[in-house]
Amino acid sequence: MKGKKKEPAKTYLFRISLEAAPQPSRVVELTEKQTLHDLHKTLLHSFGIRGKNLYAFYLSGKRLDLETEYGGPSSSTARKAIKSPLGKLPLERGKPFLYLLDYKNEICFRIEWIDEQTTAPKTSYPRVVEKEGELPEAEPPLEDSLPEPVKKWAQRVAPAIQSRILNRAKPRGPKDVQQDYGLLKETQEVLEKLGPEIWPLLEHLTEMLLVDWILSLPADLAKRGMAEEALKVCDDFSVLADKRYFLCEKALVYAQMGRRQRALEQIRENLTSFPEDRRVINKAAEAFWRLDQAGQAERLFRKALDMAEDDINDREHILERLVAMLKEHERDEEMIELIRTELDRG
Repeated sequence: MKGKKKEPAKTYLFRISLEAAPQPSRVVELTEKQTLHDLHKTLLHSFGIRGKNLYAFYLSGKRLDLETEYGGPSSSTARKAIKSPLGKLPLERGKPFLYLLDYKNEICFRIEWIDEQTTAPKTSYPRVVEKEGELPEAEPPLEDSLPEPVKKWAQRVAPAIQSRILNRAKPRGPKDVQQDYGLLKETQEVLEKLGPEIWPLLEHLTEMLLVDWILSLPADLAKRGMAEEALKVCDDFSVLADKRYFLCEKALVYAQMGRRQRALEQIRENLTSFPEDRRVINKAAEAFWRLDQAGQAERLFRKALDMAEDDINDREHILERLVAMLKEHERDEEMIELIRTELDRG
């Protein structure tokens, strides 16, 4: 018996136009499963834009509208472009939305969903369907004017950081931990040589992924017997980036080390200082879980889940941790009910 014939995937055609004169435009086509981040990369390619810049999409079409903002992979936005498939977004055909590139110079593009089709055989997506006009001549790429230590760092370290973060679902093995710790030391050497004022440039060169990458290191270092190094990472970089998230990692490292009292003190300090920060609450729940305080952990996981409301990406992450904890404690019925409730939310 032949299986049911698979229906071809949908594709979306978007017209992209520079907001300012002379308004060159492109028509691009992507599949429903490709993301806003894919649209970002296609836009850069189609207009020949080089370099790495912070970016965001605003589905309302209004600049800096936080309610409809989808940011780059490491932005502070609640919704991430890299985790947002086009087919699941609340787009309206004919209603333009906004793409903002480079917050310093504010280069804006209007994007309009103009048509819907199905994937064609032997065709690769995304693809550029139509080109009209060219962008004004751009300034030389930032990379051409970098100090030599930063240029070497950008060539060797930045691509490794980007690759690691974009493949974060794959756990680090012992060799990976050592390699990443070596990259971290190279990063610290650049900072020592040129001073902390170079930090924003390093973030920029990793498409704002640098902080996320560093935050992912302490827990893995602690697991590999490098707990003191992990604590030092938290202390060294908390003065350069948002310290609350490094304080959360310190609590997790203390819990990993078995320093129960110090971990509890750090958790309490974090929750007292940042009582309404969803990420702080979620990380506190993880630390309580590691300390075998399942009741406290569950309460905070559920609080974070309630605070996430309609943020699908955060809800998935929090739910994953809560489900794992319930499964660990053989609370299968509650786990199934939790998953069922989440599926009912759509």
